[in-house]
Amino acid sequence: MEKYILKRLQSMQKELAELTYLINHQMEGKPPRPTKLEGIWAGKFEVSDREIEEAKESLELDIDISQ
Repeated sequence: MEKYILKRLQSMQKELAELTYLINHQMEGKPPRPTKLEGIWAGKFEVSDREIEEAKESLELDIDISQ
């Protein structure tokens, strides 16, 4: 029974490695998907434009977050 479990685990590890390799190669050359946070905290709190500008300045990023 132990040999069967060990063999099964090895088979699953191999399959996982193959799937990981496949996914990584399918994603090559594709830009990362942007994460949209609009609906996550909807109605929980308000962030002013001034606070957004201060945060951008503190991170020294040159991005447009109005998309």
